[in-house]
Amino acid sequence: MSVLICFSGGLDSMVLTKMVKPEDLNIVHFVYTHPATVNEQRAVIEWRHKNPTIRDWEIILNGVQCNALSKGPGFKGPRVVPARNAVFVSHAINIAASHGIDDVWYGANKDDQIDYFDCRPEWVEMMSKLAAPFGVSVHAPLIEKTRSEVKKMADEFGVSDWWSCYQPVAGLPCGACQSCGGS
Repeated sequence: MSVLICFSGGLDSMVLTKMVKPEDLNIVHFVYTHPATVNEQRAVIEWRHKNPTIRDWEIILNGVQCNALSKGPGFKGPRVVPARNAVFVSHAINIAASHGIDDVWYGANKDDQIDYFDCRPEWVEMMSKLAAPFGVSVHAPLIEKTRSEVKKMADEFGVSDWWSCYQPVAGLPCGACQSCGGS
């Protein structure tokens, strides 16, 4: 079973990479303008050394300009970039189908489900049904895990030095946004 992971370089996607056998692992990194770009690029550079099959896919997505990210760093709550996961997963389905890859995985977790409709089990199921005619399945293997459970998995896999944050400050997590654990 070959897997294409939508890779952001955050904790969720780092854990996902450890859940797949190296020979079955394919990674796509979607490049768009947003405040965590520097951290993502650092993760991509490190993974490129380990896995040359990583693909950068530049897309036009209103990340910085939308109201979600205009809150600035340090503010609690979600940062909803409209249809971001729909765009990512749709592109990943296209890439997977074009390269004979069976599954598309992305890093939705249980804590994301309240504020992000595209991190809910029914959304994943719908996307998988849409991908099925192309021979691809869509999965979110962490969807029943809380953020703290994902962090525990990261410790076990040895990737706990990575982090997720929507709006880092001076290259470090802000500690307040929803991705950092703030609500």
